[in-house]
Amino acid sequence: MRGILFSLLILHPLSALAQPVPGVKVSEEVSSDLLRRPSAQVSFNTPAVAMAKDRRGVAIAWVMPGSEGYDRVSVARLDATGHIDGPVRVIPLAAPYPTAATAPSIAAAGQGFTITWLELPVSGPPPSPIAAYCRLDADLNPSAPSIVPFFNNVASSPPMVRSGRTTWITVGSQIWQLQADGSLGNPLSAGLPGSDMTVATDFPQVVSGQRVITSVTCGSLLDGTDGGSQSSFFNIVGPCHLTNHFGYRLQFLSLYTLSTSTTFSYDSNAAPAIGNDGRDVLIAWFQGAESSGGAVVATRLDTSTFDFPKALQEVRVLGTFAPDSGQMRPDIAADGERFVVVWRALSPDRRSYDIEGASINRSGNVIPFSIATTTSDEKDPSVIALGSGTFLVAYEKIDSATERRIAGRFVTFESRSHAVR
Repeated sequence: MRGILFSLLILHPLSALAQPVPGVKVSEEVSSDLLRRPSAQVSFNTPAVAMAKDRRGVAIAWVMPGSEGYDRVSVARLDATGHIDGPVRVIPLAAPYPTAATAPSIAAAGQGFTITWLELPVSGPPPSPIAAYCRLDADLNPSAPSIVPFFNNVASSPPMVRSGRTTWITVGSQIWQLQADGSLGNPLSAGLPGSDMTVATDFPQVVSGQRVITSVTCGSLLDGTDGGSQSSFFNIVGPCHLTNHFGYRLQFLSLYTLSTSTTFSYDSNAAPAIGNDGRDVLIAWFQGAESSGGAVVATRLDTSTFDFPKALQEVRVLGTFAPDSGQMRPDIAADGERFVVVWRALSPDRRSYDIEGASINRSGNVIPFSIATTTSDEKDPSVIALGSGTFLVAYEKIDSATERRIAGRFVTFESRSHAVR
């Protein structure tokens, strides 16, 4: 198994097709050979791959079926050119029955990592999904997996692990701190099913985006969240008409400090992303109805106040998105000088997806750029900062129903570059 995976994931350069932008260099594409398509379908937004960086370098985790046909999470190190460096490790399962592993998330932990994933039952009566985690040493050898005891019967958001001074794991609407011995502390309520998490202070920050349905019947307003809280109808005599109005609720939590939200008037199932640069937090999301398109926007929050209302008055436009549907979520990385946000976008002919991006420096200046614009479907990007102004963007590349690859490009910023406000 290890040898087969290794041969499949030898990376090789392809030609670069993205248009050049002054001050920004996008490398030639680095791509795997053909990989088997994952079989498990998840109902939330998550990048195609997960990446993290420790003192030794970058680790990347992805999903593909194993020899028995069920999806498994694999992890390997990358060298400075984006090639697999060393053996590929397959993460062991936590469930005692057949499951498909999906939605990996990885965070640095000294010289090594912590990795989380979700396991979906593949046969028999449908028991609840299992969220699991384990530790990886510097050579990516996994410890025995442990189960995260989340209370949601349906996984409404991906399991995530993020690290700062300490390591935190979230699943559904709960958060745990990872203890020094590898166990989890007591669960804490986030009050929202997070779509992304960062650790900008001693405690984590979480964002969530939810479709909101407001039902109007006989002049009465009934407010609820799609798939969430229930509303009760009043007993009113006479003819009644039910009309649903849709909105989008953006929620932000800084544990122990602040929980707040705002609702927009457009209909969307897209998810927001969050990241930090050691000083500030950046939130990015798709602002506009999926059916008609809109703007990709971001706003910065000062970690000393987390003034969410003020931040919403200082939104920066990073780019646009065309009418779309399905799972959508940007991703964020920072190197101390700038944030980089990446997302999928329909190509101009609307026949395939491209990868677009933008940087935001400390002054709020925005540089938009294209990353991958081939005729293939390039989807669900992830981005990580490597240092010295260089970022690695990885994504899934699909050419047909059976042809799938993991690809990536390096984005490097010159010390001085032209920006637009």
